[in-house]
Formats: sequence, structure tokens, C-alpha cells
Amino acid sequence: MAELTGQSLSCSHLSHRMGLPPKEVLKMLGVAELAGMWRHITSFDRSDTEVEDKSKGYLYDAGFAAELLGVASPAELDQHRSWGALFEPFVVNRLFRVMPADCKLFYWRTADGMAEVDVILQRGSVLYPIEIKSTIHASLSNAKKIAIFNDLYAGSYIVAPGLIVYAGSRIYSLGANVFAVSWAAL
Repeated sequence: MAELTGQSLSCSHLSHRMGLPPKEVLKMLGVAELAGMWRHITSFDRSDTEVEDKSKGYLYDAGFAAELLGVASPAELDQHRSWGALFEPFVVNRLFRVMPADCKLFYWRTADGMAEVDVILQRGSVLYPIEIKSTIHASLSNAKKIAIFNDLYAGSYIVAPGLIVYAGSRIYSLGANVFAVSWAAL
């Protein structure tokens, strides 16, 4: 589960990866969710429906995930191969803690898989695209997927300025209706 945290998953993929029947995988994830160890966000769909067959799963505790992946100390974290995979669940779990109760979190991905936005926060008819980057400096190139999302949905929804939550320490504009926000601001 630690290796798969923050990734787009399907039940058949998990079943194959874990060597368990799909029903057992669903049961295990359900137990982990009830125990407060695992959560998932579903895919955002143009028709404003939740797409249940695809979701992204996250361990609640990024420290626990790091330990399972063999990170022995905080000093090793930024050099570890799983740094990016651990940063996204950390940020998503922080978003769950600070977002208003009337919000929903989704992720978005094009059918061909060429563009994905890590988090779509929906509050009423407003969509807030959020990309998560484990880099020290966010750049305009990090905002390309947000621009694609905006182009596709701006006619049907109110799309707020995009955010790139990154591992640096400042908050600044990247132009083109996108802002870089330090993880610490959450």
C-alpha cells in the first residue's frame, strides 16, 4: 500500500499487484479506510459524477508510509527515491484537514492519460485545480496541466486560479492565473 499511495489505481491493478482476488483487495482497503489508515479520492468527470472504478489512494500517515518504504530518518527523506510519492499524500491529507466541510476532493486525468491534475477541490460550482510538486522551486512549466484543465472546464464551471503546492517556502504568482504556494501555507 505504501508503494501505491498517491497513484491512480483500479481494483484490477491492485488485485494483480498484490496477488489477491479483487474482492479481497476491496475488503482490505475498506478495513484500512474504516481504521483511519487509508483514504481515496475519485476521478472528476465532466458530467460532475464520481467515477468509482478509478481512484487515487493515500495512506493517512506519510511518516508511516515512509517507514514502510525504508526511509530511516527525516534526513534521508529528500534523497529517497519515493520523496515525490510521499510528498503528494502528505499534501492531500493536509488539504483534507483544512478544507471546509462543504468541499469535495477529486483528481482529474484525461482519457489518454496525457494530462492529470493531482487535486480538484470542488466547492459548489467552483473548481480549484491544485498540482502538487515535490520540487524546491515551482515554475510555469508545472502549470501546463492546470491550463489544459482550465481550457476544458472553464465553459461549464467557474474555475478558480490554479495552485501549485510545492516543497519550497514562498508564495508567488506564476502568471497565467496560477500561484505557487508553499506546503507550509497549508
